[in-house]
Amino acid sequence: MNLGLTDILRGQDALDNYLAWVEQGSPRVETRILKASDPPAAVLDGCDGLLLTGGGDVHPRFYGNENALPLAREVKAERDEFEFRLIHQALARDLPILGICRGCQVFNVAMGGTLVPDLESAGFDTHTKAPGGNRTHAIRINAGSGLLALLGGSGMVNTSHHQAVDKPGRDLRVVATADDGVVEGLEWRDPKGKSWMIMVQWHPERAWGDNHSFSEQILMAFLNAMERRKRA
Repeated sequence: MNLGLTDILRGQDALDNYLAWVEQGSPRVETRILKASDPPAAVLDGCDGLLLTGGGDVHPRFYGNENALPLAREVKAERDEFEFRLIHQALARDLPILGICRGCQVFNVAMGGTLVPDLESAGFDTHTKAPGGNRTHAIRINAGSGLLALLGGSGMVNTSHHQAVDKPGRDLRVVATADDGVVEGLEWRDPKGKSWMIMVQWHPERAWGDNHSFSEQILMAFLNAMERRKRA
């Protein structure tokens, strides 16, 4: 199987977490790093799934809040525009899509949703990475959601972000939140006839095997969806 993985733009070390995570899930998966310099029409050719990685903030002009630009970090509009195209191409091809942290945010904006540009200035608890290691917190997963069926219950996740989903985009619903109300998971409001998709705000790729991360369940569900897509 072939996985398209967006370039995190933070160097090879940052990519290695994702590559090692996928390798642990299945050594048979070949991973292609997708870059904004790639030919836009053919960038997903041969891919069986799309993984939207973490990284810098989405430019707030893309969700109608350009005045919030001073609150944003590591903004690269070229990456945003590239990933918007990727998302819509992947949906048109019925590719499974997994979004992690920024990936959740950029998918939401691509679907017409908005973001909280800075959680702490908006009155939420800190969700940034703790000095010397991961910060963790509880999440609540909604009853009746596909995410709950997959993970089997609420629990603890790691956290390393200062933005989050505000208004969900079209056809999306919030299915997981932190105790302070910050959105931690999105899925289709009605998945019938749509691509397999899960969006999570935490970082499962950083915690393979940790009970609090739901890491293995998320990855294997994604890889299984890719396998079904390949066989279709």
